[in-house]
Amino acid sequence: MMSGQYWPEGDEVYHAELTVPVLLVHGMHDKFVPVEEDQRMAEILLMAFLKVLEDGSHMVMLECPEAVNTLLHEFFLWEPATLPPPKKEPKTRPETAKTQTDTSISEPTKVRPATAKQT
Repeated sequence: MMSGQYWPEGDEVYHAELTVPVLLVHGMHDKFVPVEEDQRMAEILLMAFLKVLEDGSHMVMLECPEAVNTLLHEFFLWEPATLPPPKKEPKTRPETAKTQTDTSISEPTKVRPATAKQT
């Protein structure tokens, strides 16, 4: 550990695929992990939040428990903005599929819910 960290199963490619929010808490006086390492991790992760505590070092959770607990509390309560679902490409039928046309079936009518806002 003192000469660097190497985790073949946890490289940049692996971390770039994580889709969950991640909170990184770094103590500014950490003599084992430079802040640049956590900054690089924050760049790689899709949804990372890097918080640097000026009074902490490598054991920041023991040195600044109230600050870490506040960060954790805010992080757990955070809700990302909801994004619309990705548009799906229309499925095309293979040319070998037969198209059946039934003239007795009409198009479904669009019914607005009673609570819908009238435009």
